[in-house]
Amino acid sequence: RINDRVNNLDTDNTDMSNFRVKLSAPGISTGLIEEMDRHMTSYPNTSLIVIDTFEHIRNRDTSKQTLYSADYSDIKTLRQVTNKYEITLLLVHHTRKMNDENDPINNISGSTGLTGATDGNWVLEKAKRIENHAKLTIDNRDTDSFCFDLKFNSDTCHWDYIGNNTG
Repeated sequence: RINDRVNNLDTDNTDMSNFRVKLSAPGISTGLIEEMDRHMTSYPNTSLIVIDTFEHIRNRDTSKQTLYSADYSDIKTLRQVTNKYEITLLLVHHTRKMNDENDPINNISGSTGLTGATDGNWVLEKAKRIENHAKLTIDNRDTDSFCFDLKFNSDTCHWDYIGNNTG
């Protein structure tokens, strides 16, 4: 599926020479940090790493910690890598099943340790699962928050900007 999507990207106007895909990775406590260090040594111009999904690399033993502590600890460990190399790490994560209509950030699955430890959170919401229209809410630590209306273009595998969402 990932290869199909990459092949559909509009690469005519985009330099893809620095684009790399790795289809598996160890967990945070089982070698991920060391693997990221090796990657940064081999490719020092890396500016973005995307992990899809966060759940695949999380620490599993929470028997000695509260959920909040475990969530915060996972993010804190990953932040050490982003700070060391001055890179952006985009963690794809799921929303919870119960919807909070007043604050989309509250829809992020897990404790507030996840959202509290990050520099920013983006939540993509569709009114219905089968729709190709969505609302993207962006909440960052050091900037204003934003909300945009988007439409998915299946031909290019891009979310196209429709306008600002003020609702």
